[in-house]
Amino acid sequence: MSVSDNQPSLQLLWGAFAVQVAGRLLDFWWHATHDEFETGADQLQAHWLVWIGTILVLTVGIRALRGGARGSQRSGYQILVVANGLYVPIAVAHYIQHLNRQEVDWAHIGLGLTNVVAALGVLYVTFSALRERKLGGSSTGA
Repeated sequence: MSVSDNQPSLQLLWGAFAVQVAGRLLDFWWHATHDEFETGADQLQAHWLVWIGTILVLTVGIRALRGGARGSQRSGYQILVVANGLYVPIAVAHYIQHLNRQEVDWAHIGLGLTNVVAALGVLYVTFSALRERKLGGSSTGA
């Protein structure tokens, strides 16, 4: 790893985030080509990649926080961990409500908000790391 053995690199963060974004694109494509969910299998087809991406982003974020990320990078990691952490129960509720043919507008709003906030967290970490490198500080914000 480029930072330390306990601190994930920006490449890992962006790799995990890329999987999550690809999952969102798969979800958009699925919805654009289908009328509505009919089964749990439909939801799995639409969401499997974003779910994997969320797990990856959470893993990288938690590892960074446990590895001692400091300063503004720590704040960015906290933002993305909280946003992705909130995404999980909303996604579960979304899945269950679709299976029961219930209204899910609130869940779509929650999923959208957590997606935007998580992306802002990734950008915050990235720009913090770049700023710290430019100023000659360590990449962990020390």
